[in-house]
Amino acid sequence: MILKPNYIEELLELKPFSVNQAHKYKTIKSKAYQSFEVKFLSMTRKEKAPKGKLRVDFVFGVSNKLFDIDNAIKPTMDQLQRRKDFNDNQVYQLTASKT
Repeated sequence: MILKPNYIEELLELKPFSVNQAHKYKTIKSKAYQSFEVKFLSMTRKEKAPKGKLRVDFVFGVSNKLFDIDNAIKPTMDQLQRRKDFNDNQVYQLTASKT
């Protein structure tokens, strides 16, 4: 089945942030993650995501080919849903690639 959901597009020239560096002691946001949040929010348009099922495509530009792409998805998705005012349970299709 090919899903034809609503679509959000943002192009960010921002280094991907790894979930491994997001929290100290599991609950406190690290300074690096706080900095990522500020940069992300300043670089994206504030708008409401469409209602219903969503498709999200991430393309991460990385300088290290060993970078684990799955570590970048969680913090980026968290900030995207915060900025676009949606719940990630609306995401029915997700792709991620690195360049």
